Amino acid sequence: PEQNEAQQELMQRLAQYMEEHYQEKITLEDLARFSQYNRTYISTLFKNMVGINFYDYLMRIRLKYAILDLADAIVDIVETGATLRENGLTPIEDVARVSARLIVNIASMKLHKREIEDFITRCEAELERRA
Repeated sequence: PEQNEAQQELMQRLAQYMEEHYQEKITLEDLARFSQYNRTYISTLFKNMVGINFYDYLMRIRLKYAILDLADAIVDIVETGATLRENGLTPIEDVARVSARLIVNIASMKLHKREIEDFITRCEAELERRA
């Protein structure tokens, strides 16, 4: 668990770095220097924690910002409005209230039962707080 937390923290730092520098040329070597880990470890970390390789992750970030640059408006599906705030936007209209479903595949539930149950508990507590 301790190593897993360290890996999650590292992955968050790497993701933040990539978000902040997506317009620059970023290589695995750059991330290795930034994190002080070797590039093979960084590459494996991406594949294991995100499910895609570093390059595909970077392309998704760049695509997200390219779409934002072209968009006249953004529909923020989550009630928090974080997407709008992160992009310096303000809500102009509430389109509709939506609901969400959590779907977990059987293998993930078996492998990550405690983490998933903790997540569900936090979601339920937040919903009760907002009710």
